[in-house]
Amino acid sequence: MFGLTTTRRLRTAQHKTVGLQTQLGLLQGFRQADEAARRRAEQDLRDEIDAHHTTIRKLLAAEDALAATAATGDGR
Repeated sequence: MFGLTTTRRLRTAQHKTVGLQTQLGLLQGFRQADEAARRRAEQDLRDEIDAHHTTIRKLLAAEDALAATAATGDGR
């Protein structure tokens, strides 16, 4: 008579709980997605750095080969 019955209060509390659990699940999903995106970005950056190192090593090897060729006088 004075407000909600016990059953209605219980149902209302259950609906609030489900709503909060849903929000929590969404937030956890967003956090996991952010974490995955960060890991992918870090891996992409590592791959790019490795590619630059490979290019630098090739350039240095080519310079060394050119210097060795010039030093031997075999300029063909």
